[in-house]
Amino acid sequence: MHQTDRPPRDTLTARRPHSIWLLAALLFSLSAAAQATGELYGHVRTLGADRQPLALAGARIVLTSKADPSRTAETASDETGTFQFSGVSPAAYTLTVSLQDYESKSQETTVEAGTLQEVNLELKFAPVREEVTVEAEKPANQLHTPRIPYEPEETRRRFETAARRP
Repeated sequence: MHQTDRPPRDTLTARRPHSIWLLAALLFSLSAAAQATGELYGHVRTLGADRQPLALAGARIVLTSKADPSRTAETASDETGTFQFSGVSPAAYTLTVSLQDYESKSQETTVEAGTLQEVNLELKFAPVREEVTVEAEKPANQLHTPRIPYEPEETRRRFETAARRP
């Protein structure tokens, strides 16, 4: 082997502590960044006919900053009704969930740095709101039956008069 293929041993020793400190600083900064945010997760459910909770997949969940409503994050619930927001800045938020055929629901929450917060939301079926108008015309060839008013006293009097006649 040639002397130029390999750096001198004392050069490797000098570089190693510097690399270790750089790696430690990088890991510390990543850890600090992770601690500067929080996580929010939960489940979207409804109650079944037996009053047992049922997971709702495909619900749209929007996280909106109360301080700056233009700052939003959005996700959808998975097949188990679970949702998650990671790397959320500490602040007050409004969490809104919506799904077709269900009433939307909003809930306020506060995310704190370095925490994992659970928020469970229960949706109710939306009432069916349909209007039906039925219009019809009476056919020209339909017979009209006149309505005769019924007067019990007059009817009784006529029967008594008819019964007295010989």
